[in-house]
Amino acid sequence: SIVAHQHQHQVTGTTNADADGKKGYNDHILTASQSTRMKFRSGALSAIASAACLAATTTTTQAIYAEDAGKIDFLIATPGHSVTRFVHPSPTGDGDSFITSDSAGQSGPTSCYVAKRSTQDGSVLWRRNVCTQAGQSHAVAVADERVFTVDSSGILKAWSTSDAQLDWEAKIGDTGNPKAWTFTDANKKSYVAAAAGQTLIVISSSGQTVGTVSASSVSSDAQWLEVLPVTTASNGLVQALAGTVGEDGLLKKKPTLVELDISAQSLVTSSSSGLGHFKGNLSADSIHAMQVGDSWQIAARASEGSEAFAFGVDASNVSENIPMSVWGKLTSDVYSINADKAGSFSAATYCDAADVMVGVNFGSVEAWKGTNAMEALSVTGETNIIGADDELTSATLLSCSANQLTMLLSTESGTATALRLDVDGSSAKSGIAWTKEDGLSTISTAIMLDGSHIGSDDLVGEEAALLNRLSFSSRLSSQFTDLTTAVSARLTQSNKKDHAFGFVKIAVLLSQSSHRVWGLDTAGPNRGNIKWTIDLPKSAKWHTMVHGTKSSKSAAHGINGGTHSREILVLSAQEEQIDWKCIDGTDGDIHAEGSVAIASPVIQIVPFYGSGEFCRQGALALHSDMSISAIPNDNKLKEDIAGDMTELENGFFSHVVRREDSKLESVQIKPSSDGAFVGFPVGQTAFAGEKIVGLSYPVRDEIVQRMSTTLGDNSLLLKYINPHLVAIVTVASNELTVEGDISSSMSKKNGTGKRKPVGVTNETPSASEPPNTPNLFVNLVDTVTGRIIHRTSHINADTAAPVSVIISENWVIYTFVNQKSRRTELGVLTMHEGMIDSKSLTAFSTPEQASSFSSFNTKESKPVVLSKLYTFPKAVTALGATATRDGISARNIMFATADGKITSIPRQMLETRRPSGELKPAEKTEGLVQYMELIPMVPLMTLTYNKTVEGVQNIISVHTGLESQSLVLAFGGPDIFFTRTSPTKGFDLLPESFSHTLVSIVTVGILVVLAVVKTMSAKKTIKQGWV
Repeated sequence: SIVAHQHQHQVTGTTNADADGKKGYNDHILTASQSTRMKFRSGALSAIASAACLAATTTTTQAIYAEDAGKIDFLIATPGHSVTRFVHPSPTGDGDSFITSDSAGQSGPTSCYVAKRSTQDGSVLWRRNVCTQAGQSHAVAVADERVFTVDSSGILKAWSTSDAQLDWEAKIGDTGNPKAWTFTDANKKSYVAAAAGQTLIVISSSGQTVGTVSASSVSSDAQWLEVLPVTTASNGLVQALAGTVGEDGLLKKKPTLVELDISAQSLVTSSSSGLGHFKGNLSADSIHAMQVGDSWQIAARASEGSEAFAFGVDASNVSENIPMSVWGKLTSDVYSINADKAGSFSAATYCDAADVMVGVNFGSVEAWKGTNAMEALSVTGETNIIGADDELTSATLLSCSANQLTMLLSTESGTATALRLDVDGSSAKSGIAWTKEDGLSTISTAIMLDGSHIGSDDLVGEEAALLNRLSFSSRLSSQFTDLTTAVSARLTQSNKKDHAFGFVKIAVLLSQSSHRVWGLDTAGPNRGNIKWTIDLPKSAKWHTMVHGTKSSKSAAHGINGGTHSREILVLSAQEEQIDWKCIDGTDGDIHAEGSVAIASPVIQIVPFYGSGEFCRQGALALHSDMSISAIPNDNKLKEDIAGDMTELENGFFSHVVRREDSKLESVQIKPSSDGAFVGFPVGQTAFAGEKIVGLSYPVRDEIVQRMSTTLGDNSLLLKYINPHLVAIVTVASNELTVEGDISSSMSKKNGTGKRKPVGVTNETPSASEPPNTPNLFVNLVDTVTGRIIHRTSHINADTAAPVSVIISENWVIYTFVNQKSRRTELGVLTMHEGMIDSKSLTAFSTPEQASSFSSFNTKESKPVVLSKLYTFPKAVTALGATATRDGISARNIMFATADGKITSIPRQMLETRRPSGELKPAEKTEGLVQYMELIPMVPLMTLTYNKTVEGVQNIISVHTGLESQSLVLAFGGPDIFFTRTSPTKGFDLLPESFSHTLVSIVTVGILVVLAVVKTMSAKKTIKQGWV
């Protein structure tokens, strides 16, 4: 939350004097005049000290976040697309920026993001989501200081390159694979051509439609493949390439080069001569035009292998095959004469001002002077540019001068690198201008690890050492050290404080699409920087990180299923094996790695923590045939897991959520006599006619400090804490209809309606109005028995809109969009075991309460559920809850909204017991407020203050060494945001802006004043005594 910190220091004092002005009864009593002089002098000194203190504190008083912004938080803004396939250098002609996107005409969904970036450091200047719906594909073209985009819905938009303002948009028709090109006429006027199916629509850069031409004139099943960026004749004809593409995206036959008269909306001439190479396994997505001197060539690449072909626009001169997987803007001489050199590197680009060609390979940079002689240059400097397991997706020249060039390299893993080459005669020096990890826009999983370890790797040892460092004597010693070195070593002491208070965390981030794991610093001068990177197998079907262990036997203060270990087990699933890496999450060291053979697909991963030979963090992989694999396959780890299972009275249970079948299966896992493990299905819950859209589990390391809520009349409302709980949100399917009484009662007179979902009350609607059938359901399921313990439903829910849900202690909070009112609904459920009256708990009587929890006890495992429905003023994309060390501080609920803000709201505002009528005295005592449907959003509650964090899908929170402080990480979209917040204000921590220097000066000043006054008083007293 945003807090205005104001520091006021006051110096006050009192003086004593005889009121009657007479001499006292002994020599030590001052006369009135002497007392007045003493009072004046001491008062003057006090006033001077107070004035100095007030003047000093006036300049240090700060307003909202002025002292904390950028110190306890950071924002990582990515372009939104992990892979860069489209690059347009210098859209405004100044060379300071460039346009990027992940669309280059390829088929399939894209990120829908287009960004403008700085050439100097790669920072994002602006970013836009250009699609009208999620999951679409898009195409990009740039001309006339405008960025033109077209999406799968056929919406063509023109954006200003300077500030990304939308200039105009037009509907061109639905297209599954959008394409866009720009070209200029003989008068240098710019146009944009967009393909919608077989139709090519040409619009001027100002938004006026010029005409349309259909590819059906070439062939009945032809589509547009490429449009040349310039007209090649004075008559204004446009040249384009059309061809037939199969379902696999490959050309079915050689394409046709055509000349189009757009204004007459007709095809003028066509030719297929010289295009024999364009067939077979050539990918239609790889066809593109590139400039060769003053003319243009069209090039294509084979879908497999490294063959590439190029031909002139007159279709009469087809060049030789060029074994290059990626090419840049090269001259025809380079293509024809130096094919052997071109094949020795993975990417190449040509700078005409320096007359230098640069080739980049995995771990090497080569350069040649001249396009004919090809004199090799001696290249020094940084050459290890691309990892051996990575693959280039684009290489583009960003800037070019007589002695320097800069090229942008983008890889499949999402790394964008600006390679700079300084040319000096026959030598050149290469260097990396900057590197950006664009793959951070695709983070799917994150784990926060404590980076302030002191050597121990277990919770007990760490907590004991931390408590010692937080003791009164240790803190006094630390503060004294801070005061003595405040000027010379402020940064060092700040780092020590971060370590002492547990602020140093390492965020371990996993990206499924980039096949990579990153370690991110969150504290100190390197906060927001990548600390380490590990590449994962790109052939894997999925990746996951395992960190934690089974639930604790006692759930008295939460599940206690977390560990304090630095080790993380990273799993990558292949077709016939699971590759694993045991890594230290704080520094990225790989302790061990290996693979485990599997015979059937993995459907669940169960974490365990032990003392294995290879890795202390282990896991059991449950397969679809109910067989189980231990990862790593370590006998010591197996013994530890088997021992843990044997100690459990009712056995060990896990579960599987099958989203495709809309059901949950409970599984019991037992050790077998041969040292292996086997699973047995024991329960199942099926959501027939529904689709699972949301899922949430309790946080494994969440601390529950109080197991009851004290009401205003001193009675206790007991919390229901089920460590095996899962909240499953389902929506009604539109596919399932059945015959029968229930179906008939829910339909119109002569129609067939949908089957009434389970849990809906049997109400018969009137014949004049359609029924309000619930279509969204929140199911609380016990994963051990597979039994639904509570189910609630809602009507008019927008089933296409995203749903968010979290579980915090005994609270279940979820959001959905009401389709009828077009607003966000906020549902809250609180679960309770029961209630203890204020007179039932005394020193002589204690109500009977169960000391253990069992999912098989149907009476005890059935909670009393209270519910409340609120309205939230903005669309919600993610939910989270703050976490503190001991769970004493109030818990806040965090909302990530569609406008890029993260708001923290006290959980008490969402209380299900807020009364609708006038408050009773006991309710006022408890702090309840009257129920209001709308939850207000106060700007002071915004954690992101003036920053915009777009597309947040996940919010996680971890505790620190101080009870008042909670660390928050938001990710899942193109931005990553980290901050520190105080749910109950910083009652145990001085703010970042607290001036130790000022306190030292004031303290020393007060001591000096006291010493001076004491000395003066002593002198006057002695002098008075000798009078």
